[in-house]
Amino acid sequence: MEIETAAILILSGIAVGFINTLAGGGTIISISTFMALGLPIITATGTNRIPVIMQNLVASFLFKKRNLYNFKEALKLSAPVIIGAVIAAQFTTFLTNDTFSIIFSIGLLIFIVLLFYKPDSWERNTRVEGILIKPVHYFILFVIGLYSGSIYVGMGYMVLGLFVITLGFDLIQANAIKNLMALLVAPVSIIPFIMSSHVAYEMGLIHGIGNIIGAYIASKYAITLGVKFIRGLLIVMVIGSIAYTLYGLYDAR
Repeated sequence: MEIETAAILILSGIAVGFINTLAGGGTIISISTFMALGLPIITATGTNRIPVIMQNLVASFLFKKRNLYNFKEALKLSAPVIIGAVIAAQFTTFLTNDTFSIIFSIGLLIFIVLLFYKPDSWERNTRVEGILIKPVHYFILFVIGLYSGSIYVGMGYMVLGLFVITLGFDLIQANAIKNLMALLVAPVSIIPFIMSSHVAYEMGLIHGIGNIIGAYIASKYAITLGVKFIRGLLIVMVIGSIAYTLYGLYDAR
């Protein structure tokens, strides 16, 4: 691999790691970078699972070190997501580019409505302990698992919407649990890509180095940056994601 290519992967990885750890949607940057470097979209999607694992391993460790989530509670919330991801992962490589974009766009539209619904909820600064998880929450998490096992891009938006609006988490706590959830789901969802030879390991690992750096910075300064900054970053990323997806659908025509 050329030095210029490695530099692009690392620098973009730093941005992605920072964005994904605090908000979400950075995966679009990853997939776009991989495609710009010659990978088809399915291989880019599979390759992206490698930096996802690397960045969330670091972020989850640092968030736990700062006591921002209860590990047992987070595992309980992650279980239906993992089950959904296992089921959906079997069909991932059969998705077309248009199907990928349409499903992702629907997910984005739902999230942007949630983002402006009850704005005070997104800017609360109180930690929640001992939440009451209802059957409907498990069902929604299972559906999110189906999405994350197939599309994955934007999974964090859905998780944050559920955690903040219905379970009462503040954005920092919700992000901490979201990162652990992504860490647990990614190894499951990468298996079909490995089996179908849709993973470019060298690119994924080098990009992952940047992701680790970005995740470390974001995890270390999450509390200092505060929930208002994170909500602002979310708004920017969602609008950018919608524009990117609509452009992709238009360009495909």
